[in-house]
Amino acid sequence: MNHLHFAIVVGINCYPNIARQLSAARDDAEAFAGWLKDPDGGGVPPEQVELITASPTEERTFVDSGETRPVRQEVINALRRFHKMVRKVDDRSWPETRLYLYVAGHGIAPSGGRGALLYADADPPDYADNLDLAKYDELYGTKSTPFHEVVLLADCCRETALGLPDAGAVPFGKTEIRGQTRRILAYATTYSKMAGAPKRMIGPKDHGRGFFTEALLAGLRGGAAHDPETGAIRSDHLKDYLYESVRNRAAALNYKQRADLQLSGPGQIDLAYVPVQRYRVEFRVPKRWNDDVLVTQGDSQTVRHAPVDDGVAVIDLRNGIYKATEGSGRSRFFQVDGGELTIEI
Repeated sequence: MNHLHFAIVVGINCYPNIARQLSAARDDAEAFAGWLKDPDGGGVPPEQVELITASPTEERTFVDSGETRPVRQEVINALRRFHKMVRKVDDRSWPETRLYLYVAGHGIAPSGGRGALLYADADPPDYADNLDLAKYDELYGTKSTPFHEVVLLADCCRETALGLPDAGAVPFGKTEIRGQTRRILAYATTYSKMAGAPKRMIGPKDHGRGFFTEALLAGLRGGAAHDPETGAIRSDHLKDYLYESVRNRAAALNYKQRADLQLSGPGQIDLAYVPVQRYRVEFRVPKRWNDDVLVTQGDSQTVRHAPVDDGVAVIDLRNGIYKATEGSGRSRFFQVDGGELTIEI
């Protein structure tokens, strides 16, 4: 498990003062929280995943915005808890820290912001407070860096209109700079656009806001490209996958939607891993040679040194074309293609 990873996941279906209720936001949030807690997925300890949703039973009791949830204070309380926990992490372990903040529900592009979740107590026309992820990207990028890596994901609309409220303020004003951060800021759709397909465009089944989260989970579970050596699905792999997958999923229902992703900071974030199959390769060399067999791939990039024992060296390699060189300088090219090999050098 990734013991220094933390996650806040918000999904809101029920908005008592907004005419259109949602059907997929809570399910999408629960699905993403499930991936986060899966040891073969995000690997976040369950006690460090804060899932903030209202159950269907709760929703049936909501009459107006004063009696509903999730609301802003719940998110702030979770953030404060994780900030307090991560402050105890020493500088050597700080590069292992990560925060996920995922939101799904109704959304707007507020004044001075880029895209924000409306809390369940939103009350048109001023819509009360909102959670603008760009403000958190700015906070964790330049003003306060309690986490080395920050993954911000919003499956909601980004519609614009006159009179929309200002972007919601972030609650943390204290400067805490621990180092340079890596960040992902991902929206389900582009600025000023809706996310998901209206019923009138796709028939009786309302897919709501499923395009982005469905694509996100599919990519993290192996649909996105990965590093062929380590199996890591990096942030740049996921970015490319979401651009194509969200667009294709929407187009299949005659709808236009394109994800909007921004990567910031040095390097990439390793988000997930897929198994990389390796195969046993046995090298046979003259018994008088005791030096390692050097295995390289591509532009003479060293893969590994295989120690020789009584004329035999063994190494596990993934599929690919390699060059093996033994102690005298004699070499041979070979290909691993889905099975074990024995190579005479």
